[in-house]
Amino acid sequence: MLSQMGTGKESKRYSWDRGRRVRGNLIYITLQNGKVYIEYNGIEHGITPDLIAMGVSQPDIVLAFLSESELAASTAGHQ
Repeated sequence: MLSQMGTGKESKRYSWDRGRRVRGNLIYITLQNGKVYIEYNGIEHGITPDLIAMGVSQPDIVLAFLSESELAASTAGHQ
């Protein structure tokens, strides 16, 4: 749940994560060369299933927050 609070020009964005109020970016995504690069994923269940449910194909999703060795290990069983 993303909400906004504030008066006048100042607006504060916050959300809830595991029962705690969190202020800041929960995800950071960039789009490059037709792919979705997930630079930061602070959502408990991850954003990848939501992107796939919205029609983004799995090969077009890059887990940019993982090192190359972590990425290779995470995709080894999915080939």
